Amino acid sequence: MSKYKTFKIDISTILANKIIEYTPIFKNKDITIKKNIPPHLTANWTEKDFVRVIDNIISNAYYYSINGSTFELNVSGDKKLLIEMISTPTNVDNLDLNNIFTKGFRGVSSEVENSYGKGFGLYLCRLLLQSIGGSINVGIINENVKFTIML
Repeated sequence: MSKYKTFKIDISTILANKIIEYTPIFKNKDITIKKNIPPHLTANWTEKDFVRVIDNIISNAYYYSINGSTFELNVSGDKKLLIEMISTPTNVDNLDLNNIFTKGFRGVSSEVENSYGKGFGLYLCRLLLQSIGGSINVGIINENVKFTIML
Protein backbone atom coordinates (compact mmCIF):
# COMPACT_ATOMS: atom_id res chain seq x y z
CA MET A 1 0.00 0.00 0.00
CA SER A 2 1.03 3.62 -0.43
CA LYS A 3 3.26 5.33 2.11
CA TYR A 4 1.53 8.59 1.18
CA LYS A 5 -1.73 9.85 2.60
CA THR A 6 -4.64 8.94 0.36
CA PHE A 7 -8.18 10.23 0.31
CA LYS A 8 -11.46 8.90 -0.99
CA ILE A 9 -11.78 10.51 -4.42
CA ASP A 10 -14.77 10.49 -6.76
CA ILE A 11 -13.44 8.66 -9.81
CA SER A 12 -16.73 9.03 -11.73
CA THR A 13 -16.81 12.82 -11.44
CA ILE A 14 -13.12 13.26 -12.22
CA LEU A 15 -13.38 11.11 -15.36
CA ALA A 16 -16.58 12.83 -16.52
CA ASN A 17 -14.87 16.22 -16.12
CA LYS A 18 -11.80 14.98 -18.03
CA ILE A 19 -14.01 13.91 -20.94
CA ILE A 20 -15.59 17.38 -20.98
CA GLU A 21 -12.12 18.95 -20.91
CA TYR A 22 -10.76 16.82 -23.76
CA THR A 23 -13.84 16.89 -26.04
CA PRO A 24 -12.88 20.11 -27.88
CA ILE A 25 -9.28 18.91 -28.19
CA PHE A 26 -10.34 15.58 -29.71
CA LYS A 27 -12.59 17.45 -32.15
CA ASN A 28 -9.40 18.88 -33.72
CA LYS A 29 -8.75 15.38 -35.08
CA ASP A 30 -12.43 14.47 -35.49
CA ILE A 31 -12.08 11.81 -32.79
CA THR A 32 -15.39 10.63 -31.33
CA ILE A 33 -15.53 9.94 -27.59
CA LYS A 34 -17.61 7.08 -26.20
CA LYS A 35 -17.89 6.78 -22.47
CA ASN A 36 -19.40 4.43 -19.94
CA ILE A 37 -18.84 5.91 -16.48
CA PRO A 38 -21.19 4.71 -13.74
CA PRO A 39 -21.88 7.34 -11.06
CA HIS A 40 -20.48 7.37 -7.54
CA LEU A 41 -17.39 5.21 -8.02
CA THR A 42 -14.64 6.08 -5.57
CA ALA A 43 -11.08 5.04 -4.82
CA ASN A 44 -8.54 5.77 -2.11
CA TRP A 45 -5.80 7.80 -3.72
CA THR A 46 -4.82 11.41 -4.29
CA GLU A 47 -6.71 13.32 -6.95
CA LYS A 48 -3.45 14.85 -8.21
CA ASP A 49 -1.89 11.44 -8.95
CA PHE A 50 -5.08 9.99 -10.42
CA VAL A 51 -5.46 12.98 -12.76
CA ARG A 52 -1.80 12.71 -13.75
CA VAL A 53 -2.30 9.10 -14.85
CA ILE A 54 -5.57 9.80 -16.69
CA ASP A 55 -4.23 12.92 -18.41
CA ASN A 56 -1.22 11.00 -19.68
CA ILE A 57 -3.23 8.19 -21.22
CA ILE A 58 -5.90 10.45 -22.71
CA SER A 59 -3.35 12.87 -24.17
CA ASN A 60 -1.41 9.93 -25.65
CA ALA A 61 -4.66 8.71 -27.20
CA TYR A 62 -5.08 12.13 -28.81
CA TYR A 63 -1.51 12.44 -30.12
CA TYR A 64 -1.20 8.92 -31.46
CA SER A 65 -4.74 8.23 -32.78
CA ILE A 66 -5.96 8.23 -36.34
CA ASN A 67 -8.04 11.22 -37.39
CA GLY A 68 -11.73 10.33 -37.41
CA SER A 69 -11.34 7.40 -35.02
CA THR A 70 -13.01 6.71 -31.66
CA PHE A 71 -11.70 6.98 -28.11
CA GLU A 72 -13.53 4.78 -25.58
CA LEU A 73 -13.51 5.12 -21.81
CA ASN A 74 -15.18 2.30 -19.88
CA VAL A 75 -15.31 2.07 -16.10
CA SER A 76 -16.69 -0.79 -14.01
CA GLY A 77 -16.30 -2.45 -10.67
CA ASP A 78 -17.40 -2.60 -7.09
CA LYS A 79 -14.56 -3.50 -4.73
CA LYS A 80 -11.93 -3.14 -7.47
CA LEU A 81 -12.22 -0.54 -10.21
CA LEU A 82 -11.44 -1.36 -13.82
CA ILE A 83 -10.79 1.58 -16.16
CA GLU A 84 -10.32 0.80 -19.86
CA MET A 85 -9.22 3.34 -22.45
CA ILE A 86 -9.28 2.22 -26.08
CA SER A 87 -8.06 4.14 -29.11
CA THR A 88 -6.94 3.50 -32.68
CA PRO A 89 -3.25 4.31 -33.14
CA THR A 90 -1.87 5.65 -36.40
CA ASN A 91 0.18 2.47 -36.80
CA VAL A 92 -0.56 -0.43 -34.47
CA ASP A 93 2.49 -2.29 -35.82
CA ASN A 94 4.77 0.43 -34.40
CA LEU A 95 3.68 -0.25 -30.81
CA ASP A 96 6.34 -1.89 -28.66
CA LEU A 97 4.22 -3.32 -25.86
CA ASN A 98 7.24 -4.87 -24.16
CA ASN A 99 8.87 -1.49 -23.57
CA ILE A 100 5.95 0.95 -23.45
CA PHE A 101 6.23 1.37 -19.63
CA THR A 102 10.05 1.55 -19.62
CA LYS A 103 11.63 4.75 -18.30
CA GLY A 104 12.72 6.99 -21.18
CA PHE A 105 11.19 4.79 -23.89
CA ARG A 106 9.67 6.59 -26.87
CA GLY A 107 7.94 4.74 -29.65
CA VAL A 108 8.71 4.98 -33.35
CA SER A 109 5.85 7.47 -33.91
CA SER A 110 6.87 9.80 -31.07
CA GLU A 111 9.08 12.23 -32.98
CA VAL A 112 6.45 12.86 -35.64
CA GLU A 113 3.27 12.81 -33.56
CA ASN A 114 4.38 14.11 -30.15
CA SER A 115 7.79 15.76 -30.16
CA TYR A 116 7.12 17.13 -26.66
CA GLY A 117 7.19 13.72 -24.98
CA LYS A 118 10.25 12.52 -23.09
CA GLY A 119 9.30 8.89 -22.55
CA PHE A 120 8.46 9.22 -18.85
CA GLY A 121 4.65 9.46 -18.90
CA LEU A 122 3.65 5.81 -19.00
CA TYR A 123 6.58 4.87 -16.77
CA LEU A 124 5.29 7.34 -14.15
CA CYS A 125 1.73 6.03 -14.58
CA ARG A 126 2.92 2.54 -13.70
CA LEU A 127 4.90 3.78 -10.67
CA LEU A 128 2.01 5.85 -9.35
CA LEU A 129 -0.44 2.97 -9.70
CA GLN A 130 1.94 0.47 -8.11
CA SER A 131 2.40 2.82 -5.15
CA ILE A 132 -1.25 2.23 -4.17
CA GLY A 133 -1.45 -1.44 -5.13
CA GLY A 134 -2.96 -0.71 -8.55
CA SER A 135 -1.80 -1.77 -12.00
CA ILE A 136 -1.77 -0.71 -15.63
CA ASN A 137 -1.55 -2.98 -18.64
CA VAL A 138 -1.67 -2.52 -22.39
CA GLY A 139 -2.85 -4.78 -25.17
CA ILE A 140 -3.92 -4.82 -28.79
CA ILE A 141 -7.50 -5.64 -29.76
CA ASN A 142 -7.98 -5.76 -33.53
CA GLU A 143 -6.38 -2.48 -34.68
CA ASN A 144 -6.89 -0.74 -31.31
CA VAL A 145 -4.69 -0.20 -28.30
CA LYS A 146 -6.30 -0.79 -24.91
CA PHE A 147 -4.94 0.49 -21.61
CA THR A 148 -6.41 -1.20 -18.54
CA ILE A 149 -6.08 0.32 -15.08
CA MET A 150 -7.01 -1.67 -12.00
CA LEU A 151 -7.51 0.15 -8.70
